[in-house]
Amino acid sequence: MANIMSLATVKNNPSRSGFDLSRKLNFSAKVGLYYPIWHRRLIPSDSFEIDLAQFIRTQPLNTSAFARMKGYYDFYFVPLRVLWNKYYTALTKMSSNVQHASGPTLNDNVILSGELPYVTAEQLALYIARTGDSVDTFGRSRAWNTCILLEYLGYGNAFYNYISSSAGGPGKTWASDPLLANYAFDVAPLLAYQKIYADSGRFTQWERVNPSTFNVDYIKGNNDLQLNLAVPGFTDSFNFLDMRYSNYQKDMFHGVIPQAQYGEASIIPIVKDSIDIVNSTLTAKYDNSSYNMPSALGVNSHAPGTAEPVTVGNTSVEAHHFSPASGVGDVLFSLSGKANLDGTLSILALRRAEASQRWKEISLCTEEDYPSQIQAHFGQRVPKELSGMVRYLGGIDTSLDINEVTNTNLVDDNAATLGGKGSMSARGTIRVDANGEYGIVMCVFHALPMLDYTTSGVNPECLLTDATSYPIPEFDQIGMEQVPLGYLMNPLKSAFPSLQANTYLGYAPRYFPFKTDYDRSVGAFSRSLQYWCLPFDDKAALAANSVDFPDNPNVESNSIKAGFFKVDPKCVDTLFAVRADDTPDTDQLLGSCMITCRAVRPLDLNGLPY
Repeated sequence: MANIMSLATVKNNPSRSGFDLSRKLNFSAKVGLYYPIWHRRLIPSDSFEIDLAQFIRTQPLNTSAFARMKGYYDFYFVPLRVLWNKYYTALTKMSSNVQHASGPTLNDNVILSGELPYVTAEQLALYIARTGDSVDTFGRSRAWNTCILLEYLGYGNAFYNYISSSAGGPGKTWASDPLLANYAFDVAPLLAYQKIYADSGRFTQWERVNPSTFNVDYIKGNNDLQLNLAVPGFTDSFNFLDMRYSNYQKDMFHGVIPQAQYGEASIIPIVKDSIDIVNSTLTAKYDNSSYNMPSALGVNSHAPGTAEPVTVGNTSVEAHHFSPASGVGDVLFSLSGKANLDGTLSILALRRAEASQRWKEISLCTEEDYPSQIQAHFGQRVPKELSGMVRYLGGIDTSLDINEVTNTNLVDDNAATLGGKGSMSARGTIRVDANGEYGIVMCVFHALPMLDYTTSGVNPECLLTDATSYPIPEFDQIGMEQVPLGYLMNPLKSAFPSLQANTYLGYAPRYFPFKTDYDRSVGAFSRSLQYWCLPFDDKAALAANSVDFPDNPNVESNSIKAGFFKVDPKCVDTLFAVRADDTPDTDQLLGSCMITCRAVRPLDLNGLPY
């Protein structure tokens, strides 16, 4: 007998129709910034075919330069569940079937109100006015960046009214411009943009992930859906209203990593009955008031000019130190005596240390997401859906072509002037299926200059003064090695007294000078003709190294800062007749693209019941 009380077979029979979501877009862009030029919402069972045809012209060029630049259009799918863990429960209207606890007890759990996370236009206007004088790590106005980001994501361009046109400082207050309707804005596009950067644009070894910029899981879902933009500390570092910068192309210098591995090197004790110390020396840093002996020798800080006992193993030896004449620098310690060292070494300890070392090196050299780590350590492919990351759909790249423009108006000593104009063009197709998820498909554009190094660095192959400097195959696979600063720049000490001889850029694969190279410009191109290329000289290197990102993790003290890897829009000022500032008026690239989007959706063409 059929059981009519079961409702399991009751279901909707939605229509399925094709729709044209095409759009023509004219946009301008600065080199190095990430621009979200297009995005659309996907609902379950959606299928999109996106065809992009684009053409970019540049602002006038100073010369017909030997410069290279590439433009990238990258498409991503961002599931809404990675932005807020209660999105799917709210969107299916199953508000009482919450799958994420709000506290440790039954009474702590919150029934969703049905609202989605939002901010109001008034909140955004007040935030822009409040941050008008604040600058990012490259000295660019954060208020301008926020206005640009809001405009490109479709929130409108009325927010520019809250910035002073003269100084970029605080402009009108909210009450002075009642023409701006106080809409409630969905924050999902802003969070999706930040999530794309965190998963795809971030240099993971140098930048700490900041989930507060893209995730709002802290929202319980009832009476707290309006985000607070005035919470203390919100503007202290990057937030979801900041634009992001791309990284330079990885090469010998811009591809180094901050550490040779995670954590300290694995060590094991060595068996030796005794050790003779005769006229040996140690070096420690002197800081005007005390010297710090290495902690392994059991001595802390002591006043200069004294002799102190030093414990090595279980025996005391004597150390006499000599301060440097300048009062700051290295201190030499003369050690003498005899020390007994006790310890054991087993083959199991050696194996454990080797395994620990291998784990650290593999972990550091692999992306941080769950599928990448599992595949690197276990050799098992894991579905990308388990990563909690965005899905990369594909990309279209294009190269800059510079054509010669000759001015034959003989005005300067009867000599023609030679200028240039640049252009980029490309076309490609992207397909995406929602696969049963709600989400956002977004196209992010950025332009990347290919640097020509004009620094004072020394070619590593000019420093092969020892037989051991040449590669030895047996030593090729023993880990990373440091990249000395001298390979990038070796300026006069009088010009840059802050540089230290032991400063290094980071770590690279062993024998890296024999495995890679970098682009250089020499002769007049490194001096009077720098506007004929995209130079990266000593001054630019030092300026970049002074930029510290708030998301920068703790790196070794002598290595460089994360800002070294980021593309400052001003790096191409020598190429263009216009110089980059905070405003869109000085954007170097002028683009026009036709985004043809054919969508198949579970919706009817006319929405009528007949």
